Formats: sequence, structure tokens, C-alpha cells
Amino acid sequence: MLATDLIEEDVPVVSCDTTVDEVLEIMTEYKTSQLPVVERGDLIGIVTDTDIDDRPKGTAIEMYKNEFLEYMINEQQLVHDVVKVLKEHDLVLVPVINNERKYLRSITPRAIVDYYGKTLAIEHGCSVFVLRMNRNDYSLGEIAQIAEGNNAKIFAVQVFPELDEKGISVVLSIKTEDNSGLLQSFHRYEYNVTASYDKDQFHEDLKNRFEELMKYINM
Repeated sequence: MLATDLIEEDVPVVSCDTTVDEVLEIMTEYKTSQLPVVERGDLIGIVTDTDIDDRPKGTAIEMYKNEFLEYMINEQQLVHDVVKVLKEHDLVLVPVINNERKYLRSITPRAIVDYYGKTLAIEHGCSVFVLRMNRNDYSLGEIAQIAEGNNAKIFAVQVFPELDEKGISVVLSIKTEDNSGLLQSFHRYEYNVTASYDKDQFHEDLKNRFEELMKYINM
């Protein structure tokens, strides 16, 4: 899936002539600490509440544009790139632009949570397992055989490269009635299981589990 498939309609934007008090009011209304700044369709940057909180209220934020964050994603980049930018730079939104740097809309962690909830087949009542390994050791066929040997079925697989470029984290959405048995089998085959969540855990608090998942993935 591409970034353009995740953009949201309800993320407000401000312009350079928007005043500090107006920006803070919008942030309060939409419960956000960051907003994209757009001028004549061009993305200027991201203004944060910490940049302007102590500034004179009637001042246009253009006065502080040197402090705007300049993180963005091209519409053709992958969802994994979006997650990486959000996590590495501690963003609550990431603006999406086209090749002419025209602002399209933004993506928030909420959209990512929704995407992974669907991609990991949560609606099927699956459990989630995270395996960490070297790239050369990855064999989906072997992993599937282990699952089948435990009367389990893999519904979805996501592979995330790690920062060292040698390792990967494999996130498996598996329908199983015996999490502990499957976990033991992975250990028996010497797989490093860094996280596992049963179907009830994952449904109970998807957002919280997603944040934990990103921590284990270590993007």
C-alpha cells in the first residue's frame, strides 16, 4: 500500500499568516500538537505547539518558519516509510506531497493503526507473533509448516527491515487455538520470538498493542 492510500480528510492545515493564538486554538480543537503549514498549495513545513506556545499570540507564524519541521512523505512511498518517519521523528502526523511538492493531505498514526488492523487480519480473530531473524534465514515455507503442524493457519505476513540492514522482523497474523503450543514450536526451531499477542489481547487495545509492536519492530 502507498502513502496516498492512507491520507486523511480531517487533518486541518494553517498558513503562514495564521496567528499563534489561532494555531493553538485549532490544535486544541483537533487535539493535536502539530499542524501542516501550506501556502498556495505548497507545503512549507510542520508547526508544533512547542515552537509557538510562548510566542506573542497575535503574531503570524511566518515569523517562526525557520523552526518548522520539514518532514514529509511522497505519495508514492510505501506505508513502511510512513511508519519509519512517524517513529524516528516523534511525529503525530506526516504530510504527503506529490512530485511538485504540492501538499495533498496528511497521515496520522490512527490511519496506520487502521491499516495494520486490516492487514494483520484482526477481523479474523487472529493472534500476532513477531519473529526476529537475519534476512538470509527467512523462510516463509518453514514458518508455514510450523504453523500447520500446530493446526494453525497464517492469514497475513508483514516483513520489516531493521536499521542495521541485516536483520528483519516478521509479523505473523495466525489463527490458532493454542498460542503456547505454537510458541513452543517456534522456540524448538530456534526462532527468536520477540513478541506475541493472543486475539483477545490485540482486540482489547489495538492502539496500545500497535505502539508496542513498533517498539519490538525497532524501525
